[in-house]
Amino acid sequence: MEDEMIVALFFERSEHAIAELSSKYGKLAQGICMNILHNPSDAEECVNDSLYTAWNSIPPARPSSLKAYFVCVARNIALDRYRFNTSLKRNSYEDEPLDELQDCLSSGVTVEAECEARELSQAINSFL
Repeated sequence: MEDEMIVALFFERSEHAIAELSSKYGKLAQGICMNILHNPSDAEECVNDSLYTAWNSIPPARPSSLKAYFVCVARNIALDRYRFNTSLKRNSYEDEPLDELQDCLSSGVTVEAECEARELSQAINSFL
């Protein structure tokens, strides 16, 4: 099913939208959450929380790229869960290298901006 049709189902408040979103991008979100958390049950819970967040946030908002939107929500929820899991343990031996890499890898460009630029260039190329 196309992303626009899934977003339309969200605007109709059809529960079928959750199933379609989960079947289309659920495994991708599960993989991203698993790479962050290294715990299958936490990763599955983060995907479910992402679906719930999408259900509550899409009707007022209309994402231009459903894939980028859903993956970003799942990643943020997984990062919040990671911070929660490691905050009481003070697991600093893993946090410090990640903080160092954040400065090196941060480009300042969001995933949504990259997707929009790619779609715009494809539209211009097809027009020309």
